[in-house]
Amino acid sequence: MKIKRLEIVGFKSFVDKVVLDFQQGVTGVVGPNGCGKSNIVDAIRWVMGEQNARHLRGRAMEDVIFGGSENRKPLGMAEVSMVFDNSAGLSPPAYRDYAEIMVTRRLYRNGDSEYQLNKTPCRLLDITELFMDTGAGARAYSIIEQGKVGMLVSAKPEERRALIEEAAGVTKYKARKKTALRKMDATRQNLVRLGDVISEVRRTLGSLKRQAQRAEKFREYRAEAKRIELCLVGNRYRVLKEALSAVDGETTECARQLEQLELQLAESELQIEKQQCVLLEAEECVAQSQQQIYHLGAEIQRVESEKMLAQKQLDSLSGLDEQLDAERVDAEQRLNDLEREERELSQLNAELNRSLIEAERQDITHKDRLQVEERCEADADRRLNVDRRQLLDLLNEASRLANRREEISRRLQEEEARQIKNQEELAALADQQRAGQKKLAELEQTWRQQQMDRDALQAQSDQMAKEKGLLRTKQADAVNHERELQQSLERQRSRLESLQELEQNFDGYAEGVRLLLADGSVPRKVVADVLQVPPQYERAVEMALADRLQAIPIENVSQVQQLFGQLRERRARATLFFGRTTHDPLAAAQGATPLESLLSCQGEGANVARSLLAGVFLVERLEPYLGQPLAAGTLLVTADGDCLTWRGDMAGGAPVATGAGLLSKKRELKDLSAGVEQAEGVLAASVRQRQELDLRLQQTEEEARRAVDELHRQELLLLEQSKDLDRSRDNLQRIEDRMTLVRFEADQLNEGQELLRAEQDERSRGSEMTDRQRSDLEQRIATAEAELASTRDRLQSQRAALTAVRVEMAGLKERREGGRSALLRVQRSREEIQGRLVSLQTRRATGNAEKLRLQSDFDRLGVEQGLLLDRHQEQQAADVAVREQAEGVRKKLDVVRDEQRQIRSRTEDRRKDLSRLQLRQRELSVDAEHMRQTVDERYRVDLDEHMVPEADSVELERQQAQLQRLTQRIAALGEVNLTAIDEYKEQEERYDFLTRQRDDLQQSLDDLQKAINKINRTTRRRFQETFTLVNEKFKEVFPRLFRGGQAELKLTEEDDLLQTGVEIVVQPPGKRLQNVTLLSGGEKALTAVALIFSLFLIKPTPFCVLDEVDAPLDDANIERFAEMVRDMSASSQFILITHSKRTMANAEVMYGVTMEDPGASKIVSVRMNDYRSDNADSAAV
Repeated sequence: MKIKRLEIVGFKSFVDKVVLDFQQGVTGVVGPNGCGKSNIVDAIRWVMGEQNARHLRGRAMEDVIFGGSENRKPLGMAEVSMVFDNSAGLSPPAYRDYAEIMVTRRLYRNGDSEYQLNKTPCRLLDITELFMDTGAGARAYSIIEQGKVGMLVSAKPEERRALIEEAAGVTKYKARKKTALRKMDATRQNLVRLGDVISEVRRTLGSLKRQAQRAEKFREYRAEAKRIELCLVGNRYRVLKEALSAVDGETTECARQLEQLELQLAESELQIEKQQCVLLEAEECVAQSQQQIYHLGAEIQRVESEKMLAQKQLDSLSGLDEQLDAERVDAEQRLNDLEREERELSQLNAELNRSLIEAERQDITHKDRLQVEERCEADADRRLNVDRRQLLDLLNEASRLANRREEISRRLQEEEARQIKNQEELAALADQQRAGQKKLAELEQTWRQQQMDRDALQAQSDQMAKEKGLLRTKQADAVNHERELQQSLERQRSRLESLQELEQNFDGYAEGVRLLLADGSVPRKVVADVLQVPPQYERAVEMALADRLQAIPIENVSQVQQLFGQLRERRARATLFFGRTTHDPLAAAQGATPLESLLSCQGEGANVARSLLAGVFLVERLEPYLGQPLAAGTLLVTADGDCLTWRGDMAGGAPVATGAGLLSKKRELKDLSAGVEQAEGVLAASVRQRQELDLRLQQTEEEARRAVDELHRQELLLLEQSKDLDRSRDNLQRIEDRMTLVRFEADQLNEGQELLRAEQDERSRGSEMTDRQRSDLEQRIATAEAELASTRDRLQSQRAALTAVRVEMAGLKERREGGRSALLRVQRSREEIQGRLVSLQTRRATGNAEKLRLQSDFDRLGVEQGLLLDRHQEQQAADVAVREQAEGVRKKLDVVRDEQRQIRSRTEDRRKDLSRLQLRQRELSVDAEHMRQTVDERYRVDLDEHMVPEADSVELERQQAQLQRLTQRIAALGEVNLTAIDEYKEQEERYDFLTRQRDDLQQSLDDLQKAINKINRTTRRRFQETFTLVNEKFKEVFPRLFRGGQAELKLTEEDDLLQTGVEIVVQPPGKRLQNVTLLSGGEKALTAVALIFSLFLIKPTPFCVLDEVDAPLDDANIERFAEMVRDMSASSQFILITHSKRTMANAEVMYGVTMEDPGASKIVSVRMNDYRSDNADSAAV
């Protein structure tokens, strides 16, 4: 699958969409630093599923989205699509039918991301599996990043192993192995939890069975209790309903009386409201009268205030006339003064104009003379400046020579001081070198000792790990054994509890026997309990005794009638046994054995056996005795239970007797009791053994942990010692380098001193010549300065005369301008005073009119004040009459209110009676409703519809007593689980299901372990084969790139091919065999290239991306690198990012990355083969 096309939009610096078409062969990507070339590599890795932002040169995955620049805004999404050519059908089977495969990845700034295969949404796992074992992928050797080529060589051996695994095609096997291991861990955990659940379910089965039996009795008692309780509650409900009807009648009568009183109360309320309306009207009249009195008083005060204000204004206008007369006289005097001043200023301006014309004529004359003198001064000054510049140059040169001589002297002194300092530093460095060599030897000795200690600790840790693994195996076996014992014990306990429960309930016994044993009137045992019958004779004894096995042994004969009486009352039958002395034993038939002699009974059991088995003989078969006469009372029985009596009747076949199986049940009950005790002892011993193993494992793990901690500490010490050793070596190397440098500096100082002394002599000769030239120039400059001083004196006289004339002109102009300004000021003042006179006349006319108006208002207010005083007195008299009328209405209202209070008191009494009756009514209703709801919720019976027969008090007391007895019986049953039967069936089905699940999980574990073993075998074989091929090819490629030398790959642990690392041992031409970490940067890069090309030659990847891999290489090595790329481009597609012209020359297609807009990358493409063809054609022509 070769890359056909790459589409980028919004990824890092590629803000706009760019499309890169890749052809077969070599494609180059060039551009200046920082333009975004490596972002193309990051885009390829990102779209192939890279999840670590640091591997994409970012801190967070959001950094791959274009973040904006000076001219472009940030984007909210980054998208990269890569199209692969699948015409050869080398992709996984799921995509083999597609000619092209398009992989797309999209990331939004809110963190959402999308993956697509052929524009169909998919998972990251699908993309990872697409590239797995192809050599191409986000972390495969087909993509080498910028600056990372040397890391392939300096990486850890375990990390370098991944390259061989990728080439061997075992990456998918490792992924499957990890998945299988995770599934195994989950399966083991599920097995443990499932075992616990099965144990718990097994324990609950026995108790559920017992609960189901109690549930049946509980249902029977509860049904009878329900019937009785419904009868009692129904009668109480009827009594409540009758009482409620009586209270309803009383409530109705009381409500009628209350309604009449409320009507009377309403009538009195209406009368009161009428009187209140009359009183309100009277009070409104009083308020209106009072308001009119207040209003008239306010009007009187307003008129008095306006009269006072008008008087004050009249007084003020009288003073204003006098003020206006004084201002008019002052303005007329000021106007006369301004007219006189204006005439004087006009005469002064005329004289100043004549003087200014004369001063301007003198200024022109002095200016012409000044220009002549200035030209003379400029010529003299120019000649003087030339001489001064020459003198200044000589002085500078003399100063420079003197400074240089001083500098040379100073440098000579410094060089001598540095020479002495270097000699001292050399001596000190020699001392440091000797001390460093001594310290290095001590550190090497310590490092070797610590390495030996580390190896010893490693061996101890490995031994502890093996012992811990052995103990864990033993512990797992002990746990499994303990679990099996626990399961066996639970089965025996369950069977024992079932048999004991059957024995307690007398299951299988005759009904009469169960009744007598349950009442406790006889001892709780039967004949079968006292007989000790061997298992092989149980069938014969059971068939011979039949229902007499259930006979109840009794000692007191007087109990017989009483017991029979009980049985007759309950219509049942039972067999009783007295154990009386038998007759002499009958003669045994030939070949027959008395059955009683075969039993091992003692004490009471022996007496019972002799009584009940008298005349019973055991034979092998009945056929020989069929034609022979038997003694009276003789019974022949076989071991299988076939019987022949002395009368000639026979019985045989399956056991159908009442007591069949009773002896085996008794024996099984005893055997189970003994077996449970023995199993408990064995289980306790197993638990103790497992606890001892747990303790030993814990101790071993603790010791192993301490050993690992000590090993880790020792490794840290060894690492620190190695660092100290490296630092000591680096320090010695720095000292040697410094000594070499100091010696070189000493040689340089000697050469520099000789050169400085020669230069010092040359500078002395130059200083003498400069002094002679300076003396001649100084004489010429003195003469020129004297001539320039004379010229400047004449120039100064002309300038003084010109300045005096111009000063006089400026004074005249200033005086002329001042006169003009003063004249304008006088004119403006005269206009202002004239306007002021006009304003004074206007103000006088306005004041006279205002005075007339105010006098008219003062007279009108006096008349209005008299009228308001008359109206105020009249309103006060009317107010007294209105107040007397309102007081009469208030007295009538008080009488009506007293009558209303009496009616309200009687109404309140009747209301309390009604409330008491209603409360009683509600209490009865609530009691009845609560009783009805309680019965409805408890029994789903509605008392209003359920007809209950009426009962007297005696019957109710009898039913109450019977209900108490039933309640006691129900309480005696204890907690009852009514769903026990259904739960028992569900638990049994669940137990079977869980058992099957446990077997399936165990089978899954076995299958997964087989798969892992197969994966390990395949991984070892492929890794060994690929490592051998890559090593051979590496031995060929390395000398080709280095033009000599040798190199090889070595495994760090050849015995463990699943975990071993890969070491690189190289020997460049002309050097000793050494570790790759001691190589130079270029040698490391070339070694890494040799390893990568070796992998490509063994398993070529569809494409290879190399980002500035040739940066550390010189031109010769770049040429060899390019030659190898050309050779391998026939089978793989190469994408090279480079700055080297030699590498560019091998590219068939060239892409240039630029940043015309800062922060935004653009692509320019060139097909180099077209230019090569054009050049070839031109050369041919």
